[in-house]
Amino acid sequence: MAWRMIGGSHGYATRQEMFAHESIDTIKDWIKEADPYHDAENSEEYWDRLDKGFKMIGELDGAENILLVTHGFTIRSIWYRYGDNIPLVPGPQNASITLMTMDEKGNIKIPFWNEMSL
Repeated sequence: MAWRMIGGSHGYATRQEMFAHESIDTIKDWIKEADPYHDAENSEEYWDRLDKGFKMIGELDGAENILLVTHGFTIRSIWYRYGDNIPLVPGPQNASITLMTMDEKGNIKIPFWNEMSL
């Protein structure tokens, strides 16, 4: 129901249709527009929050390996921003593994995604 409220006014009946044809940042902006409680973030607010977290991780002393557990929308967002043409549809499988690497300068890459084992 919520996805119809978000995408319906833009011609989409399902979230899969939106993910197949729109940027995830556009979808974030539409989510904010459709939020009746005005709690949702647009793409700029969303990335500002995540970038602060990634910066904090990069500044941790001695932290070489970090497990980041999150939901599918954030995983898709990370794929979209840092992956090399990773398809957003069908999206991450439940309990799948995406490897995100960050170098000393804060550059982020996605070596693999949506794997069910290491």
